[in-house]
Amino acid sequence: MDVASGSPTGTRARGRPEESFGPPSAGFGWFGIVVVAAFVGLVLSDGRSVGHLAFVAGFLLFAAVIVSVNIRPSLRLYAEHLLVRNALTDVWVPWASVERVEVRQVMEIDVGDDVIRALAFGRTLRQQRSHAARNQNRPVLAEGDGRALQGVDYTDFVAAKLMNVAQSRGGGGSRPGGPEQHPVVRTWRWAEMGLFGVLAALTTVLTLLAL
Repeated sequence: MDVASGSPTGTRARGRPEESFGPPSAGFGWFGIVVVAAFVGLVLSDGRSVGHLAFVAGFLLFAAVIVSVNIRPSLRLYAEHLLVRNALTDVWVPWASVERVEVRQVMEIDVGDDVIRALAFGRTLRQQRSHAARNQNRPVLAEGDGRALQGVDYTDFVAAKLMNVAQSRGGGGSRPGGPEQHPVVRTWRWAEMGLFGVLAALTTVLTLLAL
């Protein structure tokens, strides 16, 4: 599979997505941000010394990690591409290249010889065993338009939706031997990585100065 870096060419790389699916952990992430904000307020209300600022920098670093891991990851559906947003990467996947979507410990999207993983969508081993037992004798995914059947969880619904959209747009093995496809495009989130580096360095320096 040809994997490039940069922005996808000739695609709807800009503009609003047709549909978006946020991570199941988003609620926990926003709760964590509220807790961090409360601690920052308590620290600053106690003083503005170098030691206090070191604590604030550490809390901000922790908040940045929460956003990247629990809030930022998502799946965004565009006309020609699926955008898989992980903590520090974006992966543009042409619909015509999607062959299969399966939920294991993480959601796996088969694209030729490559496997794209949506790390925020998945199940623990215990959840996988429970899910297999619960759905052993009944279907878990709807056909046609991807609507969830009764009892199907969020992750299964998202996987079904992606597969249905892929099939309707030439993927899912529905158009074998079709025209040459655009490559999968991976990009690193350098801004977030730079922010982590700055906050980590700031926390370290302030901590050393406070000793």
